Amino acid sequence: MKNTVAMKCMLALLVLALVGFNLFARISQQTLCDFDEARHVASALEMLRNHNYVVTYYGGSPDYWNAKPPLSEWGSALGHELVSTPLLGVRLFSLVAAMLCCLVVFLYTRRIAGFGAGLLAAALLITARPLIVNHGARSADADMLFIGLVSLGMLGFDAANRRGIALGYIALGFAFLAKSFHVAPYGLVAVVFTVMLYRQQRLGLRDVLLLPFCGFIPVLPWALARYLADGWHFFHVMLFYDVVERSTEVIEGHQASHWLYLNRLFLAFGLLILLPLSLLLSRCRYRLQEPRVQLLLLWALLPLGIYSLAQSKLPWYIFPCFPALAVLIAVALQTWRSLLPKAGGMALAVVVVLTLGQNEAIIASHIIHNQIGDDPVAITMMALSAAAPHERVLVYLQDDMQPPEQGLYATSLLMGNIDLQQGGAASFAAAAGRVEDHVLIGPDGRLLGQPTAVH
Repeated sequence: MKNTVAMKCMLALLVLALVGFNLFARISQQTLCDFDEARHVASALEMLRNHNYVVTYYGGSPDYWNAKPPLSEWGSALGHELVSTPLLGVRLFSLVAAMLCCLVVFLYTRRIAGFGAGLLAAALLITARPLIVNHGARSADADMLFIGLVSLGMLGFDAANRRGIALGYIALGFAFLAKSFHVAPYGLVAVVFTVMLYRQQRLGLRDVLLLPFCGFIPVLPWALARYLADGWHFFHVMLFYDVVERSTEVIEGHQASHWLYLNRLFLAFGLLILLPLSLLLSRCRYRLQEPRVQLLLLWALLPLGIYSLAQSKLPWYIFPCFPALAVLIAVALQTWRSLLPKAGGMALAVVVVLTLGQNEAIIASHIIHNQIGDDPVAITMMALSAAAPHERVLVYLQDDMQPPEQGLYATSLLMGNIDLQQGGAASFAAAAGRVEDHVLIGPDGRLLGQPTAVH
């Protein structure tokens, strides 16, 4: 008994260590070079400057390109105010969402399949390679917050009663405030599952008709405030560009194979992704008749099909399916353990350890070698800011960009004492002799001119 408790504690500590390292290691050295993250951070900082928490701004003007509600910008703005380390602060909401998502996955899986399965599901999620290294848990864009809210919503439906389903729809409403109509496939999952519960006589017809409207509770106050701010223009862009055009044609060069999302699932979970499907071939097919398993399958497979059919494709669209797949894999492994002989169970355990180990090795390599955010110009700007915390430094870029690239613009706002200047090398040379604290940075991050304030 003592050995069992000790083993559980060791495994739990190992998973906690994975969570801590994968989320927080070198997070303050990871530059804002991802396009979407930089734009989210810049909008959050401009929100704090102009005290407008309804209309998002970018470059001093209302942002109609990123036509999504501002929940993630609110998160970045709040983190920036709460935490003194800038890069940690603006990413804090994503990091908290990732930790809570792992906790929810663990608690839910433990309830339906045991402690070991819960730890495995959490480990699978936190070592899902694309989620950590690309546009996910370590980034200040909206995706990890969206994943967490979708997970809360979907697992709320597992309660299969009015209160749980109402809370599930409310969570999906908050998910809408994070990524707009990106929530639509998961809303469809919710409606389909609600109808299934009605057919099983767990809900009445009135519940089926009224409960989905709970999703509008968090959305309507923001929608009204946004309409009063600038009318229908934002909503027109959000619906017809960000939904209709993105679904029916390739926009912004986001073209990829129909197999893109299936490929991301294999990158995240390897061959373990086949385990839930393998239940179809076992004598445990009855598990697929369980409402919670049906919910998990809908959660994983319906968005996969919808996004695969859409014309514009981005790898992170499929990330909200990862928690469902982590739970399904853990449940399938638990089921197979009862079916296989001891040798088969050992072989399966080896496959699991190798998959987790390979994913973690790649994640660790990216973090240790700073391969997630490594813009040399941004690194130099951060060093200049730290060296002269009470001075303003005018920064010119050798290859002048009009306007500056998103990552550098967001970095200058975040550092606070860095002012990006236009005109490149010519303007830098013209400022010599009349401006002390100015510097020219080359595209490789080298200082081509040194500000006197940081000598």
